Amino acid sequence: MAEKFGRKIESVRPIMEYARGNLKTKANLHKVDEAIAKMKNYFSTAGKMLHT
Repeated sequence: MAEKFGRKIESVRPIMEYARGNLKTKANLHKVDEAIAKMKNYFSTAGKMLHT
């Protein structure tokens, strides 16, 4: 991907536009939702472990 977009901070916008146009699918959004649920579960149980 570095060859396509470059390595400078100015490359962030084209990368985000590419992702928005090419990677925003129902399957990918489902994976994001699953990752969010896993992170919420991890942090909620990690917090409980610290306070016991």
